[in-house]
Amino acid sequence: MVAVSIVALSLLLSIPDANRAPSSAVDALAALPGVRMPRVPMPAQRLPHLPKRSGSSAAISQIERRLKAMVTDQESWYADHASYGSNANALARNTTRADSAFSKVQVQVLYAGKKGWTAMASHPDAPGKTCVIYV
Repeated sequence: MVAVSIVALSLLLSIPDANRAPSSAVDALAALPGVRMPRVPMPAQRLPHLPKRSGSSAAISQIERRLKAMVTDQESWYADHASYGSNANALARNTTRADSAFSKVQVQVLYAGKKGWTAMASHPDAPGKTCVIYV
């Protein structure tokens, strides 16, 4: 390995090149005759691995749809009562109750007040998985 002093390196950086000016000290060192820069292998760039949904993806999508319907139900309740509702069954509109896809989704309102609410939903076909929403 060739040792280059800081003074020599600064002189090299100050010399203009007719073709191209070095943009960094690494470029200046690479331009020296007899100096070879080591080639460093870069790891392949991959996207992060996200876990796949298990066979219960239909149950998870039902939970998501039920929580989205819960947002509408809560806003309707808030318009009538000036506070968010704490009983998920009382909040559910007739269209929500009539939807057979929501029959197995269990929703629990964890917190409801004048400024916001939090709910958690689960499905028996997706054991160990829950979805939470807070507004």
